[in-house]
Amino acid sequence: MERIEVVSKVTKWIILLGLILHTVIFFYFGYINLNSTLFDTSLFAEKLNLFAVTENWSYYADQLKQHSINSFWVLGTVDFAAQFFIAFFLFKLFALYENG
Repeated sequence: MERIEVVSKVTKWIILLGLILHTVIFFYFGYINLNSTLFDTSLFAEKLNLFAVTENWSYYADQLKQHSINSFWVLGTVDFAAQFFIAFFLFKLFALYENG
């Protein structure tokens, strides 16, 4: 039983570290996009592929771009929120394993 508690504790800290890293990256890209209204005018958008949009989301990104809305703020926030909740519930799950 001690082994599962140790593995749960380590896994919980890895999830927490990943969540913190994901949050820092999201806010960094948010800071980059703070003053831009379009995807193309974002800082470094020409030199780095910071805003890779998969084929599944490219239609929505194009529609937002046509309406002068930065797709990062809409699609990025949805992605961030989904991953945050997944990490949160995984953290809680391994906390329950840790408690026994």
